[in-house]
Amino acid sequence: METDRITAIEDRLAIRELRNRYCHYIDSEQWAMAADMFVEDGEFEGIEVARGRAAIEDWFSRSVPETFTKAWHMCTNATTFLDGSRATGTTAFTFYCIDNGVAKFALGHYEDTLEKHDDRWLFRKRKVHFDLFVDWKEGFGAAIPAPAE
Repeated sequence: METDRITAIEDRLAIRELRNRYCHYIDSEQWAMAADMFVEDGEFEGIEVARGRAAIEDWFSRSVPETFTKAWHMCTNATTFLDGSRATGTTAFTFYCIDNGVAKFALGHYEDTLEKHDDRWLFRKRKVHFDLFVDWKEGFGAAIPAPAE
């Protein structure tokens, strides 16, 4: 019983570290390191879907620099639901970036499916959900829908 509790704590800490390192590797343009955090046939779903580590690394290395000059993730409110060597959960994010010389920010969350392989937690699937993406100068006001007439 005590061992199960300690294993669950260790698993939650390892998953938190995985999620944190993902943001660090993407923000510091370490594409191979970011892709290595996925199972061999894992999937990343963002603007496009990339399946498999090689395709994920290729997509990160092409798409992120083409889209953003620089990017910074701030992640909070992570949930983790453990089920043996599998887990699911979400992580909220604030994403700051420079896009064609314009400062922007986004709010959203990641939806994760994770697996433990050889005592190492990896992403099976990571899906990005953007709730808002606006120019910094416009702020939240740019995301407020116009009233219906």
